[in-house]
Amino acid sequence: MAYEVTANRRRPQLFQDLVGQEFVVSTLTSAISSKRIAHAYLFSGPRGVGKTSSARILAKSLNCIQGPTATPCGVCNNCKEITSGSSMDVIEIDGASNTSVNDIREIKDEVLFAPSGSKYKIYIIDEVHMLSNSAFNALLKTIEEPPEYIIFIFATTEIHKVPATIRSRCQQFNFRLIPTETLKVLVEDASNEMNIQCSDDAAYWIAKEGNGSSRDAYTLFDQIVSFSDNNITLEKIKDKLGLVGLDNMNQLVDAMTEKDGSAVLNKCDYILSTGVSIEQFIVDLAEYFRNLLFLSYGITKESLLGCSSDLFSQKAIDSFSVVQLEHGVDLILKLYKDIKYSVNPRFELELLLSRLATLTDFISNAEILEKITAIKESISKGTPIQPRVEIPENKQQDQSIKKKTIIDEESNPAAQFFNKFKTARQKTEQKIPTPPPKVEVAPIKETIQRTTEEPIQNYTPDSNINLDGLKKNIFRKLRGTAITLASTLEKADKWEKKGDTITLTYTNSFQAALVEKEKRKILDTIKEFAPNILDITINRNSKAEQNKQNSVKDEQIEKILTMFRGSIV
Repeated sequence: MAYEVTANRRRPQLFQDLVGQEFVVSTLTSAISSKRIAHAYLFSGPRGVGKTSSARILAKSLNCIQGPTATPCGVCNNCKEITSGSSMDVIEIDGASNTSVNDIREIKDEVLFAPSGSKYKIYIIDEVHMLSNSAFNALLKTIEEPPEYIIFIFATTEIHKVPATIRSRCQQFNFRLIPTETLKVLVEDASNEMNIQCSDDAAYWIAKEGNGSSRDAYTLFDQIVSFSDNNITLEKIKDKLGLVGLDNMNQLVDAMTEKDGSAVLNKCDYILSTGVSIEQFIVDLAEYFRNLLFLSYGITKESLLGCSSDLFSQKAIDSFSVVQLEHGVDLILKLYKDIKYSVNPRFELELLLSRLATLTDFISNAEILEKITAIKESISKGTPIQPRVEIPENKQQDQSIKKKTIIDEESNPAAQFFNKFKTARQKTEQKIPTPPPKVEVAPIKETIQRTTEEPIQNYTPDSNINLDGLKKNIFRKLRGTAITLASTLEKADKWEKKGDTITLTYTNSFQAALVEKEKRKILDTIKEFAPNILDITINRNSKAEQNKQNSVKDEQIEKILTMFRGSIV
């Protein structure tokens, strides 16, 4: 008997043999059992999930001698002919090679003839999305009102390319990807059927590489069987197919966690020397970092990881944060996109590995913003963050005392004076053996408080104003809001009070202009302490300024006369 590939040998022949498509199976079997058979079906979904197989099973269910039945016998002539593809009443058409409107016109002519030996004449059109717009338009009327013995079954992997006018005339069934666990069971059943030993890790790897397609998994299985000598192991697969391997990847990423760029690049050279292509290296690296990301979230499902979580380096899992792993995956995927345009793909790969060697130092923009926000809040509360300093164990006690003293001095001016006093006291204690009298701290701080801050005095309209006290109050008030204005007021040559008016005299015209501009603000501040003051005036001592300018000019003229030995005419 001629060799038959696993995908064809294990093609489902009954609805119950379909795996991963429970919704499709239950709906079709129920419709057949209740004799509610539509005249057009549209099967859509990824490749290799059972669309064409379902169409053939449906055709056998309808044309079986015992049918229509949800469980065709498989032994009658109709079932055998449909299975072998030789039935005259079940016509399979490849939509990719019969795209013209003329091909559809032939179908329109053929549907006029009744089936030769079956109950229904069934057209199975695979890859129907490849038909031209004219072909779809020619098919519309036939699909909408076909003869009672005609049934159309369309299959496509790109449902969005099928016109809405066609979809609205068909019952639609969306096929799903087959779960990895189910594919693993199919691979193990195929290996047992062929008396081939297959390890659990190898079966998981084949199922994962199938990407939800049973046909892809079977095709890869046949390829591996050809070089495995009836014993399939993950090590043989990695070696023969040119894959990096989990052990090599663990060693590579462990070197990254240690920031050992030399070891990372040397390991890269070793892996490439074993025959692994650069593209495959990048794919395996991306998959490894993706698995580390899943493990960081606590996901240990083997169907997602492709192998047991115990095979991954625990050091790599603990060393990287989620943000760093996301950044690493992003860098690897970006390299895979750009590698086709690279002058030297190996240089690009080595540059990426060099950057990943410092991945543990990566800080995201969100983390930087969070730290800046924390610093701002700390500064606004008046508690600045102190830098962390490593202190030897034998000096921690002394350093803690000194550090506390420094912090107190920075945060409180009064503490500066007290700490100086305390230092002087300690020096005196060293010189004089007898203990000094106890010094009370609280009175000193109170004295400092009284000397540094005088109480603000408010004047009633009937009280006599102390001009010096009023000036101090005004200066203290303005220093908190307008320090430049407060400094300018302090530089006034003279303050005079005449009745309800205060007169300020300035020699500098710039200072006088600034005070004149802020006159309203100054008057409001004065009224807070002396309500009986109603106006302020600014005098410019222009004569004194002119004399000063003349004196400067005279000095300059004298220098010129001396230099050139001249005289004024």
